[in-house]
Amino acid sequence: MTSLYFVRHVQAMGNVRGVFQGHTDSEVSPLGERQLLTLTGYFRDIPLTRAYHSPLIRTTRTAQAAIGGRDIPLIPCPDLIEIYAGDFENRPWGELSERYPEEMSHWGPDYQNFRAVGGESYREVYERAVGALVRIAKENDGEVVLVATHGGVMRAIMTYVHYGDLQMLSVPDWVHNGSVTHLLYENGRFTVDFEDDRGFMPDELKN
Repeated sequence: MTSLYFVRHVQAMGNVRGVFQGHTDSEVSPLGERQLLTLTGYFRDIPLTRAYHSPLIRTTRTAQAAIGGRDIPLIPCPDLIEIYAGDFENRPWGELSERYPEEMSHWGPDYQNFRAVGGESYREVYERAVGALVRIAKENDGEVVLVATHGGVMRAIMTYVHYGDLQMLSVPDWVHNGSVTHLLYENGRFTVDFEDDRGFMPDELKN
């Protein structure tokens, strides 16, 4: 059995500014810095053996905080990176709805058909995220693994785990910044132990 602890990155400056971050390499916000400390405490007694992370700053720092200085392999995984938003990168959400009403009409009710101008489709994100999930689970049988990634990737992964169907992408809720989701993998099957847990985080650090 593989034990997989997924963490959505802590709050980044792009979250604060209300922009479509995508591949934009946002620094961690002041609130995110405090969230990092809670993650170090949360994972202190969890016997992690390996950590995978999206190569962006906000996820790399989230993985480093969870490891907390332990001698654990920290492995960048490009397939865990957030959706590439093309012309939408680093633009305010309100501006996108005004300038690209047709494309943004799919964001929410119809994620499976969303593609930013010049960017990646959510279908492509789903395929690479699920591929990474299955690969990491199979390659780490008997291990306790950390995976630090993004909200968009977590939506794809949880859609697969709960429904196994790309067409259900709009059903799962977004997981929150700094939240933890625990999955178990055994005999080719994923089960959810818990999802989007922030109970370890003081209310003033929840965003």
